Amino acid sequence: MQSILVTGATGLLGAHLLVRLARGKKAAAIEHESEDKDRKEDENQDIRIFGLRRVQSNMDELKRVFSFYGDDWEDLYKLIEWRYGDMLDSVSITKALQNIDLVYHCAAIVSFDPSQRENLIKANVQGTKNLIDALPLSLIHVSSTSALGDSPGNNPDFLIDESTPRNPNRIHSGYSVSKYESEDIVWEAIDKGLNARIVNPGIILGPGFWDKGSSKLFSTIKKGLQFYTSGGTGYVDVRDVVEVMIELAHTSSTVPKNHGQSYRYCLVGTNMYFRDFFNMVADELGVKRPSIRAGKFLSGLAWRMGTLKARLTGTFPLITRETAESANRIGFFSSKKIEDEQHFKFRSIKETITWVSRFL
Repeated sequence: MQSILVTGATGLLGAHLLVRLARGKKAAAIEHESEDKDRKEDENQDIRIFGLRRVQSNMDELKRVFSFYGDDWEDLYKLIEWRYGDMLDSVSITKALQNIDLVYHCAAIVSFDPSQRENLIKANVQGTKNLIDALPLSLIHVSSTSALGDSPGNNPDFLIDESTPRNPNRIHSGYSVSKYESEDIVWEAIDKGLNARIVNPGIILGPGFWDKGSSKLFSTIKKGLQFYTSGGTGYVDVRDVVEVMIELAHTSSTVPKNHGQSYRYCLVGTNMYFRDFFNMVADELGVKRPSIRAGKFLSGLAWRMGTLKARLTGTFPLITRETAESANRIGFFSSKKIEDEQHFKFRSIKETITWVSRFL
């Protein structure tokens, strides 16, 4: 029997991953039952799925994500067992990893508010360190395309991949730095023999958690988004990220020293200008397309107003100084490595947007 733990289980990626793992567990149990009806029920349960959560975590959004996957979602949800802990509490993480064979490390604080920069970096890096110190047997570490290198200028023909160097003269967001430094901790552990893979997804698109992250783009466009910017980036369906992570866990093996970037995978299904993405979402939702180009001045004004509004209302700002600066920057990516090695085919952006919009 294999025991799997998902950190960040109450976030967007962690929630969709738990659904997929539970669906696989249920399907395996049905298959085993049909092959040998005399087998004991506990012998059909070849994996145990644990989610890591805080005691006070609100589970409503997680359950809502499960409900997107069919009428049997409650049966799937019951297959998840829970362990309690906080990524910044090393004692609780060590306890949570007891008798765990594989960890999917999805937990991370996501913020582009410069005022939270230092705390964000410290929290994400320390959380990863606490996890590594707890000695996982196997690890799938979720990083980000923001931890990859930088394109020279705004060149849409340049595709960033796993080997692209970072520009030391560019000011990277706190989130980018936290992901980059967290990877360093994982690479050090890999050199010491940890069985691990690192995935670097672009902007992850999936239904649920509409008030934050990438999902807030959909809810904001539905309410009426007037502005667009000239930048562009890479997007990926949450289901594709989940499938790749599970596939890599199945093919994972001990990594030799001097690995280079051999066990790091960029996950981007589509590169797209922000304007084209906004237009496609608006069309799918049946609302007006953004029509005002926000250059440097308007972007600066927007993040200041957004930050002020967020502080007054206690909400997360959709536009911050860091997101405004990156909104006019072009950063496109190549996922050729995962496509070649795993023969993986990403879903189209149209299919993803249609799927996500259906649940909004």
